[in-house]
Amino acid sequence: SDRGRSALPHLHLQGGTLPRAVRTLIVAALAFGALAAPASAGIWTEIPSNTTEDITAIEYRNGQFWYATGSGKIYRRVVGAFQQEYASVTGVVFRDIEFDASGTVGLAVGTNAGLLRSTNGGDTWSPVALPPSGDVTSELNCSAAEPAGDLDSVKIDGTGRAWIAGGGSQLWKSTGTGLTLGTGWQDANNGPGTECLMP
Repeated sequence: SDRGRSALPHLHLQGGTLPRAVRTLIVAALAFGALAAPASAGIWTEIPSNTTEDITAIEYRNGQFWYATGSGKIYRRVVGAFQQEYASVTGVVFRDIEFDASGTVGLAVGTNAGLLRSTNGGDTWSPVALPPSGDVTSELNCSAAEPAGDLDSVKIDGTGRAWIAGGGSQLWKSTGTGLTLGTGWQDANNGPGTECLMP
């Protein structure tokens, strides 16, 4: 733990990883301070993550805690202990993980069109395919939809619908909510002609 120094700058996960020297979860930053010492103390408690892999995505919701790694594995904290390999996918570096408000339906995204879905709080995960969308490399080219490439982030909005952003101009929106969240997807960046809806 470091004194007088915030751990928050190290939690930038978009397209990056937590520092190799840490390899542990700074739970307090994500649990809204629930496990941290008083802020005035400037102390952060490191909790073993039960992995030596780079942690590349973290999610905390309703007392539950999930994290994913650069080696395609998803972990979940259960009753104070870190359980490993609730999912393991070869060739995928996870970049983001998100659960719905109930903590039941979860989505994890990563490189090589990696998209996994859980409907039981992260106990099991299944792969989901995305339809073509936008240009993998150009943010302004939507003339022809291409197969999904690397996926950067996934977020669930206030209506319970999920959004996934990929490289270039690739963007998807879920067609279902609730327990059907993540079962169907549509291209969300296909504008008139060759234009993108969200340049």
